[in-house]
Amino acid sequence: MRQALAALIRLDHSLFHLINQSWTLPWLDRAMPVLTEYHHSALFRFALLPLGVAGWLYARRGAGLKVLLGLVVVVGLSDVAAFRVVKPLAHRPRPQFDGVHAVVLAPERGAYGFPSNHAANCFAMASFLGSLYPAAAAFLYAFAALIAYSRVYVGVHFPADVAAGALLGLAIGWAGSLVFRKLVPPPRT
Repeated sequence: MRQALAALIRLDHSLFHLINQSWTLPWLDRAMPVLTEYHHSALFRFALLPLGVAGWLYARRGAGLKVLLGLVVVVGLSDVAAFRVVKPLAHRPRPQFDGVHAVVLAPERGAYGFPSNHAANCFAMASFLGSLYPAAAAFLYAFAALIAYSRVYVGVHFPADVAAGALLGLAIGWAGSLVFRKLVPPPRT
């Protein structure tokens, strides 16, 4: 068992070095830190998000508000599960605190990285919304995967951190969509 775990950690570190140091391009070195921290951008917070939510609510009316509230609950549960439950139990340091040479393009405040909250929350969103709106699923999952990849690229997570976050988010989003469908039946046409 110990040998298998050691082999997985070596594989995780090797994949981290490929993504963080070998599979890089100058334009990605500029783009990935912006992408990985999109939610901190003033443009996103004060323009894109409010306009997107307003447009969504206008187009979908009451159903849109219910989905939006469901999404807030699902992403909130995902965030709490990753940050307050799993991270304190796992105590796995981020690459820059683990003695692993990392190119850090977007420093993080927290010392622990397993699982990735970014990946968990984005995959929870993709799973929840993708199950309700299958036509948008490919875009939602591509966005979530890009955010997860960016976390490794900028050097703040190992690949296993984002994989675990993605699995956690997928499970919470899927379970949330099942509960949502039971509590909020589709409108009659």
